[in-house]
Amino acid sequence: MGLVSVDQRKRADIIVDKKATCSAKNKKTLVLIGSSTGGPQALFEIIPKMPGDVQASFLVVQHMPPGFTKKLANRLDQSSAILVKEAEDGEKVETGTAYIAPGGYHLQIHQKKKTGEIYVGLSSGEMVNGCRPSVDVLLYSAAKLEDYKLICVILTGMGRDGYQGIKLLKEKGAQIIAEDQTTAIVYGMPKVVIEANLSDYVVPLPLIAQQILWILSKE
Repeated sequence: MGLVSVDQRKRADIIVDKKATCSAKNKKTLVLIGSSTGGPQALFEIIPKMPGDVQASFLVVQHMPPGFTKKLANRLDQSSAILVKEAEDGEKVETGTAYIAPGGYHLQIHQKKKTGEIYVGLSSGEMVNGCRPSVDVLLYSAAKLEDYKLICVILTGMGRDGYQGIKLLKEKGAQIIAEDQTTAIVYGMPKVVIEANLSDYVVPLPLIAQQILWILSKE
């Protein structure tokens, strides 16, 4: 598939090492993924491609109503080397695990000051950007973490959810991956990030998993 919408600078950014697996250089890394329309299919292009020993945790906000996110998590888990589950309130975030925000609940992460460990927090508070779960809510909470490397991936979806959170994370040094227009079913969510020059990498969906692994391997 041609990278027709990616300029020359961005094309250089998406060259990846297909042999890259994971990073084990004492870095605590979170991969934060936001998606909406077309997102479930996109997630199957990313999470199942992560090696079982990947040194990162994954937190996913997919706009879905209650009941559907658990089925999505189970299907992804069956296809993946890492553990994939619907997030539960109060559970510790573990390396090599992907947590899917439950439909109808905002997903946040909280850090214990003494240990630095992070835990899931679920909230049924007001909708944000017309959504619950909201990508922005997750990203706002991640911006408060200390001693964590953050990679944020914004995928296909309608609207602007995730934009404000990405602005904040960008200021804190997070690496931002936005799905390229050539593969996004709905270009809204990645478009606002790309047009605001917040993305470090603009990547077609089939290459996003390798882009994540490449970033991890550079640490």
